[in-house]
Amino acid sequence: MSEAEASPTDLIGEREWKRLMTAAAHSRFPCRDRSLLHLFWNFGATVRQVLALEPGHVSFLTGRLSWPDGRESRIPAEALHTLTAYVSMERHPRCPKLFCGRHGLPLSPVDVDRLFRHLSSMAGFRVDPLTLRRSALLRLLQAAPLHALALRPERGAAPAGPSRSASPAP
Repeated sequence: MSEAEASPTDLIGEREWKRLMTAAAHSRFPCRDRSLLHLFWNFGATVRQVLALEPGHVSFLTGRLSWPDGRESRIPAEALHTLTAYVSMERHPRCPKLFCGRHGLPLSPVDVDRLFRHLSSMAGFRVDPLTLRRSALLRLLQAAPLHALALRPERGAAPAGPSRSASPAP
């Protein structure tokens, strides 16, 4: 096994994203799996954040997602469409979490790992949730205005640039 096969791809682009979504469309739970992928790809979410979601965290009317930590995000249209299809067609009604497996049990990190191994083999490249998170964060950084990326000095550090103090003592 070569090194490329042994470790997941560091970042993926739009072409690989489409291949991954095509693979998910042919899985046992296509709407669920595509919804999961959307959350990793669009929000840079961690496995723990995604698995903590409950049905009440999604507002289908407003297209907003309320994360368990209190943050809110607008759900992109394609992701909202996929989530709606998942909840209406595949999600077990008695599962307390948003994402469930067979028999209505909440997905576990092991289930997500298994899913990614399966999707990787179908898509023809190795990928994991961290790869999608890194790819999402890079896309968000590239799209951010330059002033939003300005680094703030650490607490207690001297301010950058010219000093505004009084003139130096003689």
